[in-house]
Amino acid sequence: MRDGILKVTSGALVMLKGVRKNILYYYQGSIVVGTAAATTSSSSKKDAEATKLWHMRLGHAGEKSLQNLAKQGLLKGTKVCKLEFCEHCVLEKQRKVKFGTGIHNTKGILDYVHSNVWGPAKTPSLGGRYYFVTFIDDFSRRVWVFTMKSKDEVLEIFLKWKARVENQTGRKIKILRTDNGGEYKSDPFQKIGQECGIVQHFTVRKTPQQNGVSERMNKTLVEKVHCMLSNARLGRKFWAETVTYAQHLVNRLPSSAIGGKTPLEVWSGKPTTDYDSLRIFYSTAYYHVNESKLDPRAKKAIFMGLNAGVKGYRLWCLEAKKTIISRDVTFNESAMLNKVTQNGTSGTPQQVECTPKQVEFEQIVVSPANSTISDSPMAEEESDEEEISTQDLNSSKSQLPSIGQNEKFINLLVLLTWWLMHFQLLMMFHPHFLK
Repeated sequence: MRDGILKVTSGALVMLKGVRKNILYYYQGSIVVGTAAATTSSSSKKDAEATKLWHMRLGHAGEKSLQNLAKQGLLKGTKVCKLEFCEHCVLEKQRKVKFGTGIHNTKGILDYVHSNVWGPAKTPSLGGRYYFVTFIDDFSRRVWVFTMKSKDEVLEIFLKWKARVENQTGRKIKILRTDNGGEYKSDPFQKIGQECGIVQHFTVRKTPQQNGVSERMNKTLVEKVHCMLSNARLGRKFWAETVTYAQHLVNRLPSSAIGGKTPLEVWSGKPTTDYDSLRIFYSTAYYHVNESKLDPRAKKAIFMGLNAGVKGYRLWCLEAKKTIISRDVTFNESAMLNKVTQNGTSGTPQQVECTPKQVEFEQIVVSPANSTISDSPMAEEESDEEEISTQDLNSSKSQLPSIGQNEKFINLLVLLTWWLMHFQLLMMFHPHFLK
């Protein structure tokens, strides 16, 4: 009440207003008849029922579709209002909530680490391994890959990796993001996390999207493995060596998640400069040996990657069937480049040595005008033997090449010889042929 005026408000809205006269307040406004209010209520109820009716008639169409049809006047003048809750639509049309782009505002390395286990592989590696586990630093996107025989090795590998990276950087792992695998949710693993102060983040069951960084990294690594094995024409048993070298390459490739820089550059703060040591996977290599004085000074091998902590190349010796580490190596990468053959296929050094070449003999018909006369009887005899050996005895329509000057006579003689041989074969296998 102020200055003889009474106001009843609800928030900023004035609901009632009255003016004071003497000791009474007279409200200003119009009287609403009860039937009009009831009519408004009943009309909104009819619209809601009509909306629900058309919703079911049109196969549980959405509210937006109903509004568009009502605006075009196709629902017999029905005014579509807000659609009420439909349990059938919820039960049959339920969808997963859309995933947003996760942003981790990590301020330094090892603040947030992603991990995941890949496997099992259908084909074991040379060392009998079926799995590999990855650890990815969110800040630098550097990845570490470790192959395993079973998932039970995850905890031991994590402890060794954790001690190494924390000792090298002087920083501590704060958060570890994994899925709900038993190797991460086991009591020993969670106990280690509690003792070290590491917060573990888990994904919802059957929701790999929440661990997207690890899943995409696994996809990148496996795709590189497929490409390198296909290019080298290698069997799947070399997948462990290939994925280890793929990790070495990924850490030296620019990443869009870190502004086009390489993971090693962000991790160490220095640009990567060791690209000269990279070689084509499975390219031919010759490593130095020092055996007896008359033996060769090098042996042939295949490049299989680099060994961590060793300034040497990791080679696979084809002769001894074992891994060799050597720094005195000569590479022949040109043999691995795609060389288009007549069949449009590309060969590799191993295939060139082990794959037998297929040779097809073709008949050459020499026309009389272009034929050359040989004065040597020995040459005529050799040529005659060649043509007879390549002649198809099962076809009477084969063409006989001309030889020397008496071409017609020689052709007739060869044809007669062929008929005699054919007749003898018939007599051998069909003794009653002439009866």
